[in-house]
Amino acid sequence: MHSTAWDLSWTLLLASLALLLATWAGWLDWRLRRIPNWLTVPALGAGLAANTVAWGWPGTKAALEGAGLGLALLLPFVLLRGLGAGDWKLMGALGAWLGPSRLIVVLLGTVFIAGAMATVQMIRHGRVKETLYHVGVRW
Repeated sequence: MHSTAWDLSWTLLLASLALLLATWAGWLDWRLRRIPNWLTVPALGAGLAANTVAWGWPGTKAALEGAGLGLALLLPFVLLRGLGAGDWKLMGALGAWLGPSRLIVVLLGTVFIAGAMATVQMIRHGRVKETLYHVGVRW
């Protein structure tokens, strides 16, 4: 049985590594306009391995659930070409590091930030009226 200090240490380590992964992927996406497979695929395996080492079978299960949840929730957006495959694979890898419950928090935060960025861009480019028209607001 692990102590609370053990659990907290591993949780902080895994969350820190997930943040490092997200930052690195964001930088690559900004610079190259893509998130490469050489980052996302090994990151998924490393998240699975790290959770297995930290918590055994329950960690393995949480990592697989997190990865599956991230991939399943975002697949429709990839198929509709609203999201790139690199972003999709990154969310699967982050799910492997964070598990399903923490991944949901990250996804909700990401949606909020993306919405705020889109709103700023809409206002900055003077397309408020046009955008509202396209989403069905008519006056």
